Amino acid sequence: MGPLTSSPTAREASHDFFQAPLPLIVKGHQVDSNTPVVVVVDPFSSGKYLIAELLQHGEQLVAVQSSQKLPFFSAALTPDREALQKGDSSRFLAIFDHVDDECTADSDAELRLPDEGKDADDSMFVTGGARATLDCIKKAGFRVKAVVAGSEPGVELAEQLQAAMGFADRNSVRTSMLRRDKYPMQEALRKTNLRAIKQTFAMSSEEVFDWMTEANMEFPLILKPAMGAGTEGVRKCNSAEDVIDAFEVECASGKVNICGLQNSGLIAQEFLRGTEYVVDSISCGKGQHAVVAMFKYQKMEDLTYEYTKLIESSGEVQDSLRAYIFKVLDAVGLHFGPSHAEVIVTKDGPCLVEVGARMHGASGPAVMHDATGVGIHELVAGLTIGSKAADHVRELVKTDYRYTLVRYAYEGKLNNRPEWGLTGTIQQEIGISLPGIDMKMEPTSQISVAQAELNFVNLYPKAIQHFHATVHRGEQLKITTDLFTSPGVFLVVHESEQECEAAIQAVRKAERAMLARAISQEPVSPGQDCVTPRFSPSLKGNCHSRSSTPPPEHMVFGYGVHPAFVAQGETLKRERSSTGGA
Repeated sequence: MGPLTSSPTAREASHDFFQAPLPLIVKGHQVDSNTPVVVVVDPFSSGKYLIAELLQHGEQLVAVQSSQKLPFFSAALTPDREALQKGDSSRFLAIFDHVDDECTADSDAELRLPDEGKDADDSMFVTGGARATLDCIKKAGFRVKAVVAGSEPGVELAEQLQAAMGFADRNSVRTSMLRRDKYPMQEALRKTNLRAIKQTFAMSSEEVFDWMTEANMEFPLILKPAMGAGTEGVRKCNSAEDVIDAFEVECASGKVNICGLQNSGLIAQEFLRGTEYVVDSISCGKGQHAVVAMFKYQKMEDLTYEYTKLIESSGEVQDSLRAYIFKVLDAVGLHFGPSHAEVIVTKDGPCLVEVGARMHGASGPAVMHDATGVGIHELVAGLTIGSKAADHVRELVKTDYRYTLVRYAYEGKLNNRPEWGLTGTIQQEIGISLPGIDMKMEPTSQISVAQAELNFVNLYPKAIQHFHATVHRGEQLKITTDLFTSPGVFLVVHESEQECEAAIQAVRKAERAMLARAISQEPVSPGQDCVTPRFSPSLKGNCHSRSSTPPPEHMVFGYGVHPAFVAQGETLKRERSSTGGA
């Protein structure tokens, strides 16, 4: 049996024991002001869309970072931290750093399934660290109206803070591990007679081999961290050597995963054969769910991402996914807020891969909005704001909402294939050199990150809306092994499905040469098809990002926030205003 949750007795320690977080607070704030705020825990990834939506509705925000072990994510808060330190304005009135409780997982804990009576009285499961963070926020002069998770690492602490506040419409912290730990998540489905993955939690490769013998399991199988994100550490193992290597890299090395946790073991699971889908939902109570978007995954043989495609809301497969996922949400106690589920449709029907109590990551909310007119961030903002905005979402759920596909939309990922052997330091921004586009050379040092990303659109300007590189000049280009080692994310939107697919193919055709050029300053030889374009000062023409929902100020697709994009975004906004462009 795998680790299920932290021991209740460990969570009963007085919160006075924990060091209070040291906040950054906006200049001029008074500690006796009792300023009403929405607390956003780990405002990273797609949380940027929720933040922009809340700010647009006039909400004042406070950020909480759940751990200092989130180097991949935390850079997104750097501009806000620097602004507060200088006394300038920021997206947040304050930023608090949560102090972890350092509670160890109790592997003998019972599997706590949802129970309305027991779930309502869950105060014993609120950690001292969460109470200390909440006290610090209150003592700084803020009145907490609502708490919401901005990304996967913040889900557990957000639920803790909601419980500490005594909010009514929330998921019980008694069952938090069913939504964060992928082992009890599957066991909860099995207990409620839903299709679940055959699995074991193993501390070593030997334990995996023993389980395979006992369960009559054959290769391939999946090894994954219990609490990870973005397919980091997920391995498709075709041999015993693959299993041994997985434990050495993911556990024995002392590696800290993307969510700031060290893996004590790995979950071994059967390999599901079938098509993988994403189901994004919004919930307003037990049995009260609505699907906001469904995506079809396109992955490579090694399980790395190629793209996700938003599909119609109705159909035989979609109807089976909807019915199944609603039962899954209730089985793991996910009754309120957003959810992001990955499901494989096997010959036996839908089977959950995993589900998180948070929004679709990266540019998912923008893809939804462009394709259907409604992004999940707008619905989460409505529930967070409350009053009429929340009533609108509840009414949508009650009426069995079915979205309408008004445009085809894809979120594509650059994939640096291992067989290409392209690793090294980025010498020029990805997107500067576009194969087949012959324009005058200009010194690459004069081309900004924003210009290079906007120029990527030239690969297929009819349908490519945006591009965001995740690695930049001076950083290392790595082989793509998961979501976080993809060199870039691009959004494709068009009324024609054929145009979208042509755009995807245009990127794939140029991908290898473009990445090769990014790590080399050598001149282009006559046999190569990679050339460097020249940008006009105003970036007019088809370099424009033409999305119907331009990214809000400070926001870009992917996980990082780059100051260069902010300035460029201001230029584009002015140009749109003067030309009437979308």
